Amino acid sequence: MTQVSELPAVAEPLALIPRDLAATMRPQLASLATEIITEIRRSIPEYARPMDGPYGRMLSLGVHEMITTFVDQVADPTLSREPLRKLCRDLGRIEAQEGRNLESLHTAYRIGSRLAWQRITDGVQRYELTPVVTSLLAQGLFSYMDELAAQSWAGFLDEQAKSSEVVAQWRLQLLRLILDDQPAPRIALMDLSTRAKWPLPEVVTMVAVRTGAQKAVPLPDDMLPDLGRSDPYVLLAGEAGADRIAGLRTVFPDATFVVGLPVRLARARDSLRWARRVLGLADAGLIEAEGPVTYCADHLLTLLVMSDEALVEQITKRHLSALDDLTDRQSRVLQETLAAWLAVRGDAQRTASMLGVHPQTVRYRRRQLDRLVGDRMDDPETRLLTEVALHARGLRENGDEEAAG
Repeated sequence: MTQVSELPAVAEPLALIPRDLAATMRPQLASLATEIITEIRRSIPEYARPMDGPYGRMLSLGVHEMITTFVDQVADPTLSREPLRKLCRDLGRIEAQEGRNLESLHTAYRIGSRLAWQRITDGVQRYELTPVVTSLLAQGLFSYMDELAAQSWAGFLDEQAKSSEVVAQWRLQLLRLILDDQPAPRIALMDLSTRAKWPLPEVVTMVAVRTGAQKAVPLPDDMLPDLGRSDPYVLLAGEAGADRIAGLRTVFPDATFVVGLPVRLARARDSLRWARRVLGLADAGLIEAEGPVTYCADHLLTLLVMSDEALVEQITKRHLSALDDLTDRQSRVLQETLAAWLAVRGDAQRTASMLGVHPQTVRYRRRQLDRLVGDRMDDPETRLLTEVALHARGLRENGDEEAAG
């Protein structure tokens, strides 16, 4: 049985609130419970069941107990919350038994917190609550709901422990929880980490994988894979050294990999997003993938430039549209000259060396550019945005050529 320790931060704010405030809150409990239950059933299809059935009775009991216990603790912060903890663990077990994750239950907790806080804020003037008391109520309420959510996690995990292949399931659950767009309570991550026998690292690196493998395969213990999906990936604890990538290639000899950037655990979604983006850019021919492994770190500028294609299109239009009326050859020559000139900070000799032409040719082309773009290149921001536009246009042209070839 999972035991979640007492959280002192829950009781401390409530201990500083005037005890008689509980008496002013109790008359609203019945209507608040009705409002919360109605909103939960309206917002969460899984909970829209007949209220006279076992699930409806459990929902009603849970809501009433949660808000009543909170007010009881305003009146006496020393009261035990153990009966309510048990109820929350039972709610988590029910979610596991029904084959769901805890998304719906967490949504229900958020609805309850929001509506309860709305009642408190509505009563600030009516009950002449000071800002300090209001702040303490907020801290107490949201810490209280965090603890209840953690208890539901404990019950959920206890129920899952009865199934087979439990460690593998817990690790997959941990991986998906780390990557969830709604950050999970730290206590839930730690509890699941213990069950999965996989210590939470400070830094992780995500690897996007393209392979036909759709089943579990043995990987080093410091990796968490999710391969049973159309866009498989692997989480590496720490940074991705060459030996670790070599280990992945041994397991998936025919796969291609894009290695994301190392990030803190809470930013794992970003590392995976960047890896998937680079994989997509490689598919589009905008990044040249040399071999089966591509590193995001080698393509940071392209990743940045192509992170908002609509915005880059606007920048390109503003800074390169003067070249659009030229022939393809003229436009290409002047773009190459402008890119080289910007790269060497306007040095005609070095520009000529880069392009393999005479310096006088560079000066002639530069005069052409002056006529087309004026003196805007004297502005540092304009030069930077022009370089971005040139890089983006070059990527697109290379991609078009590869697609045509």
